[in-house]
Amino acid sequence: MSACAKARMVGQAAIFGPGAVLALVLLLGMAPYAWGQGTPSPKTSTSKSRSAAARKPLPSAARKAQAPRSVGATRRTSTKRTTRAKPSAATLAARRRAAAASAAQREQASAAVAEQLGQVPDTPLLQASALVPFFEHLYRQEQQPGAGPVRILHYGDSHTAADVWTSAIRTALQARFGDGGSGFSHPGAPWRGYRRFDVSSKASPGWQSAGLVGKASLRGDEFQGLSGVSVSTSRAGQWITLEARCSSLEVHYLRQPDGGRFLLYDNDELIAEHATSGELGAGILQLATHEGDHHFRIETVDAAPVRLFGWVAELPGGVTYEPMGINGAQMSIVSRWDPGLFQAYLGQRDPALIVIAYGTNEAGQTVWNYDSYYAEVDRVLKRIRAASPTASLLVVGPPDRMWYLRKRGWAKAPRLDLVIQAQRDAALANQAAFWDTHSRMGGDGSMRRWVQAGLAGRDHVHFSADGYRRLGEVLFHDLMVQYNEFKGLRQNWTSAGSGDPSPPPQPGAHEPSASAHPTTRQEGLKER
Repeated sequence: MSACAKARMVGQAAIFGPGAVLALVLLLGMAPYAWGQGTPSPKTSTSKSRSAAARKPLPSAARKAQAPRSVGATRRTSTKRTTRAKPSAATLAARRRAAAASAAQREQASAAVAEQLGQVPDTPLLQASALVPFFEHLYRQEQQPGAGPVRILHYGDSHTAADVWTSAIRTALQARFGDGGSGFSHPGAPWRGYRRFDVSSKASPGWQSAGLVGKASLRGDEFQGLSGVSVSTSRAGQWITLEARCSSLEVHYLRQPDGGRFLLYDNDELIAEHATSGELGAGILQLATHEGDHHFRIETVDAAPVRLFGWVAELPGGVTYEPMGINGAQMSIVSRWDPGLFQAYLGQRDPALIVIAYGTNEAGQTVWNYDSYYAEVDRVLKRIRAASPTASLLVVGPPDRMWYLRKRGWAKAPRLDLVIQAQRDAALANQAAFWDTHSRMGGDGSMRRWVQAGLAGRDHVHFSADGYRRLGEVLFHDLMVQYNEFKGLRQNWTSAGSGDPSPPPQPGAHEPSASAHPTTRQEGLKER
C-alpha cells in the first residue's frame, strides 16, 4: 500500500473515533512487509509460513535489516564509489587556518612578491646563447614587419593549459613584435574548461577526445598530432567551429584508410569538401583567404571515422604564441606520441622557439629519482630537437609546489629539487636555455607568500589569474633583457661593416653582471 493510501486511512480513522485509530495502528503494525517493503500480502499462500517464521526470535542484525521503513520513506539504492576518502573536518579546518591571511598579511605578502620579482638576476636565463636563432627571428621581424609570423610553441601541463600564463606572454610579445594570429589551437572543446583567449571554438556533442591524462578511455592511441590531443567521430552531421582573425587557415587531421569526409565553411560559404581517407599519416588542408574576422565550420558527411588535431589560423607577420598544455601531464607524455606524425606536424609549423614547461606533477611523484628523470627529460629534448632542428629550445622549470602533511602542515613537494636539477642539467646538455621559475618566484616556501598575496590557490599548486599574469610578465621581461643585449650586439656587429661572415656575438656566452648593463636591463622592463 502506498504512503498516500495509508495517510487517508489514518485520517478516516481519526473521524470515526479512538477505537478505530487503535485498530488501524494494530493493522499497520501487523503488515510492515506488505506495505513497507513490497512483499506479498497476508492473503497469499505463503502468509502462514512467513507468520510462523516471524514469531521466531531473530538476531539483532537481522531485526535491524527487517525493520519496516517509516511511512513516506524513500527507497534509496546504494552505489559503491571508488573515490578517494575525503579529508576530515579537522584537516580541512587546519588547512583553512594555515592558508587564511588577513588584509595586513596579504598586503605584506604582495609587497614581498613584488620585491622578489623586481630583482632581475644577473643571469635571467641559463645558457641564453641557445636562443640566438630565436632572437634573430625577432630582430628581423622588427626590421621588416610582415615578413612572416615568428611561431612559438609552448608545451606543458595545467599551468599551460589554462592559457592565462601563456596569454600574458602572448599579449606582451604581440604588443612589441606584432600580432601573427592565434596559430595552432585545439578543435572544439577536447576537455571541460578548455579555452583560448584569442579564439573561440565550439563543437557538437558527438566528438570523442583522446590523448588526455586520466582514464584509459581518454588516453587513446599514439596518433595525436602536434599537441598530443585529438577529437574523433564516426557519425555524420557532427560539426566544429572556429572564430578567428586570420589570412590563412590549416586543418590538421589524421589521414587513415576508410576515413570519412568533411565540409569546410567560411562565414557560411562552402569552401571545400575534403576526404580524410588514405595511407595512415599526417593530413593538412590549407586555405588562403582574405585578412579579417572569419567563422569557420567543419561538418562531417559520412558515418565514417574522422579525427581532427587542430586549426592553424595566421596573419602575415608578427608573433604567434601557441599553448599545448594538457591537464595533469608530465614530460613523459611526449614519449607516447608517434614520432613520425609528431615530426611531420612540427616540421610544418617550423617554430622559431619551443618552450617545454613540465615538472609540477612530477614533483609530487616519489617514483622518480635523479637518474630516471634526467633520462626522461634528455629523451624528450632529443626527440623535439630531431623533429625541429632549427628551433631554439627553452626549458621552463616548475614553480614552487607544496602539499599538506597532517603533522607538519604545508611542506615542499618531495621531488621538487630533483626535478629542477634534472631539467636544468638536461637543458644545458642539449643546448637549450633554462628559466628557473621556482627561484624566480622566491625559492622554497615562496608559494605560501603567493597564496597569502592572493596570487595562488589554496591548493598551493596552481596560481590565480593575477598570479599567472605576473609570471607571464616576468618571463617576458627576462626574455627581453636577453634579447635587448643580443640586439645591441647585433646592431654593433652590423654597423661595423667588417664583412665577417661569422654570426653575431651571442648573449650569455660571457654572462654580464647586472651592473655592467644597467640601461639595457632597464629597457627590458620598460618595453614590457
